[in-house]
Amino acid sequence: MTERMIGVSNSVKKVGQTIYRLQWLIIYGVAIAVTFTTGSGFGIDAGSVSLSRVSRITPEASGNYWFFRLATAPDSPDSAIVCTLHTSPATNEASAELFSSMDAGETWALRIKDESSEMVSEDACAFGESGVAYFIAQPWGVRNPYALDGGSFGDNEMRLYRSSTNGAEWYAFLTAQFVDYTRLAVDSWPTSPFRGRAYVVGSKSSAANFSFLTVLDGGKRVVPAKPSEPLQNTGNSSQYPRSVIVLRSGTVLGSYVLATKKNGKIVSKAVVTISTDGGRTVQGPFAVEEDICPGVGAAVAENPVSRSVIALYGVREGLSCSPVLASSVDEGRTWTRVPAPIQFVENFSKTSLVQPGSITVRNDGTVFLTWIVDGDVYGSLISPSWEPVWRSRISSKSNAGVTNVAPYVRRDVRLSGAANADIDVSLQFGFTRYGEVESSAQSDGAVLVVWRERDGQLYSRSIQVVPIQSAGDLTAGPSVDVTALVRYKARDVRFNDDASAFDFDIALVNASTSALCGPFALRIRDILTTAGPAALDGSSKDGIVFSSPRNALLPGQHTVPAHVRILASQALDKVLSSSIETPRIALKGRIYAERIDESEFAPCVASVGEKKGRSAPSAPQSVTHRPRTPPTSVSVGH
Repeated sequence: MTERMIGVSNSVKKVGQTIYRLQWLIIYGVAIAVTFTTGSGFGIDAGSVSLSRVSRITPEASGNYWFFRLATAPDSPDSAIVCTLHTSPATNEASAELFSSMDAGETWALRIKDESSEMVSEDACAFGESGVAYFIAQPWGVRNPYALDGGSFGDNEMRLYRSSTNGAEWYAFLTAQFVDYTRLAVDSWPTSPFRGRAYVVGSKSSAANFSFLTVLDGGKRVVPAKPSEPLQNTGNSSQYPRSVIVLRSGTVLGSYVLATKKNGKIVSKAVVTISTDGGRTVQGPFAVEEDICPGVGAAVAENPVSRSVIALYGVREGLSCSPVLASSVDEGRTWTRVPAPIQFVENFSKTSLVQPGSITVRNDGTVFLTWIVDGDVYGSLISPSWEPVWRSRISSKSNAGVTNVAPYVRRDVRLSGAANADIDVSLQFGFTRYGEVESSAQSDGAVLVVWRERDGQLYSRSIQVVPIQSAGDLTAGPSVDVTALVRYKARDVRFNDDASAFDFDIALVNASTSALCGPFALRIRDILTTAGPAALDGSSKDGIVFSSPRNALLPGQHTVPAHVRILASQALDKVLSSSIETPRIALKGRIYAERIDESEFAPCVASVGEKKGRSAPSAPQSVTHRPRTPPTSVSVGH
C-alpha cells in the first residue's frame, strides 16, 4: 500500500485549466404546475415540484461515458461530484474521470482524469463532511502491460484519491489491491460511532469475494474486513454491488445482485452484506428477493423518519419486469415488500423494458424514485404514507434499449483461449439493453439526477419542492410595476407536433442595481399573433408567476424559470408557408413585484421572513467581494 502526492509524481501532467465561475445559486428550472395529491395529510400538499433545466456534465467530446456514480455533499447543497469511465474512439483507451459542480448541478467541470494505462476502470466516488471527497480509479496492467485480458488482479491496482475542497482539487492518492466493480460511501452521521470512516465494497479482489475495505485516517489507510464464512463460500455464483450506504447507526449495507447458474439458466437474487463494527467484519449475504430481473441489483436507502431501509428493484412478470419496493426494519437482515403504488407511474404491461433506477429519501421521509421505461427516464415522489405525490418524465433520450453509439476495439484478450489461441480483433459495443440513472439528495432537500443519453454523454437535472404561486392568485398578487428593471431569458424551446404546441422555459433577470422582492408576475394583456390563432395553455392563461430563493431577486440574479406552453393553430404549417411577413406569437404584458428593496444587506427579509429552502448568497459573497482562483484539472498520464 503506497501513498503518492499529486504534484510530485512524475506521472502527472497538466491538461489545462478549467474555467470556474462563482455564480449566484440559480436553478434554471421548469416550474411545472404539478400539485401534490390532496387529502394525504402530507406536509407539502400545497407545494409544487420544480424541475431544473437539463445540464450537460461531460464536455464536447467523442466517445462514451458509462459506469458513473453521483455524490452530493452532506453539508453543502451546492457541491456535487460525478465520476465516470470514458472510452475514446480516438485512442481506443478507457480513462476514469471526475467532474464536480459548485452550483448545485447547474454547471460542471472536469477536475481529475486518470489515464495511467490503456484501461482504467472500476471507478467510484463519495462525499464526506467539511469538503472531504474520495475518488477511486483502477488502472489495469500496471505491473504487466502485455498481459492478456488484463492479466491477474495482481497486475492491476486501486488508486484512492482524496480532496478537501469539495472535489475542486485533488492532492494525493493511496494505492491498494485491485477490487472489481467498486462502490464507495462515507459515514457522515453524527449518531454513528464510526463517523468519518469510508467504505469500499466490490465484486471481488484477489483475496476475497464480496470485497469490503475500510478507509481510515482520512484516506491514508485501507484495511480489509474479515468476511463471514457464507460470503466466502458462494460456489459458482458471481456478485456485483449496486450500491453501498451507511445507516445513521453506523451500520454499513452493501447491496448486490447475486447471479447463480441453475439448470442451465442464470438466476439473479438481490442480497445485502452488513457490517456493524466499523468494517472489521462483514456478514451475509442476506436475501432481499430470491428471483429478480437480471442486469442490476437493488438500490437501497435509509428512511430518516422511520429508520427503515428501503430497496427498489425489478421482479419478473412473464417476459417483462416490474419495479418493486421492499422495506427492512432490522437494518437489512429481513425484508418485506411494500404495497406502494408504483404502477401509477406507467402501465408496465404495455412496455418492453422496465429498468428500476435509484432511490433517494429526503429528510421529511419523501421517497424519490427513478427508473427507465422503454428508453425514457422517469422520476416520481411518494409520500411517507406510500401515497403517490408526483411523477414526470425527466428525459426521453436515455441510452436504454439502444446500441451504444461509440464502439471500441476490445483489448487483446484471446477470447477462445490462452496466448497461443487465435487473435480475436473484436469491435465491441456497449450495453444494448440497460441505461444508467442515479440520484442523490442534496442537503437542502433538493434531489439531483444524473443519466446517460443516447449520445453517450452525461446530463443532470435537479428536482426541488418549491412554493410556487398559482396563476389564480394574480389578482391579489404583487402590485409594483418593475417592467423597466427586469429582462427575460428563454431557453429549451420545443415544438410538440402532435399537440401543435410550443413549449419553452422563461426566467426573469434583475437588470437593476436594487433588490426586487417577490413573488413576481407577468400579467398578460394580450397575445399578438401573425401565425394564426394562439392561446396559452393551462392555468397560466392570465399570467405567469415566478419564484426565487427566499423571494429576493438580487442584481443579476434569475428567478426559477416558469414553463410556458402556447397552443398554436392545427394548420400551422399552412399558415407559416403562406405568411408574407415574419410569423410570430407574442405575449404582451407587464412585470410586477412585491416591492423594491434598497437595503444593502439581507434584502427582502422584512417582507418575506426567514423561509426555508435553498438560499441565495448574501451580498458580501458576490464575485466582487470573494474572488476565487480557478482550480485546475489534473490528468494522471502514462
